[in-house]
Amino acid sequence: MEKENKLETMRHSLSHVMAQAVLELFPEARLGIGPAIEEGFYYDFDLGEKSFGPNDLKEIEKKMKKIISGNQKFEKYEEDIKKAIAYIKKKKQPYKHELARDLEKEGETKLSFYRMVALNGKKKFIDLCKGPHVASTKEIGKNRRRVLEG
Repeated sequence: MEKENKLETMRHSLSHVMAQAVLELFPEARLGIGPAIEEGFYYDFDLGEKSFGPNDLKEIEKKMKKIISGNQKFEKYEEDIKKAIAYIKKKKQPYKHELARDLEKEGETKLSFYRMVALNGKKKFIDLCKGPHVASTKEIGKNRRRVLEG
């Protein structure tokens, strides 16, 4: 069971790596959700009228490998629900905003976020998320085959 949880955690962390890569390449992308699943992981993206092509997928993979090799840390933090909703709205992420508003309606008073932080301390990606995640992308790199093959 612990092996499955570790694999799920790494896969979920990879979904955040993919979201960061997509936003770096397509800053207009709107984020949905990005869970781990039995076969791997995914992340829902809305690019409006555009869709990813084969060359885009190659660039996303290349960017993901660079992020992983950068040994970025995953840091969890919580925000008061009102402040969190205002932050998400400012980021122009309508699906995340809708999710946060739904959580508020369900009675949540705080929301958790994970940020990915480069070795130089620069925040690279922040996402509304309950986690958990690996400590850093270095763990994904060491276990890449296991993460992808199960």
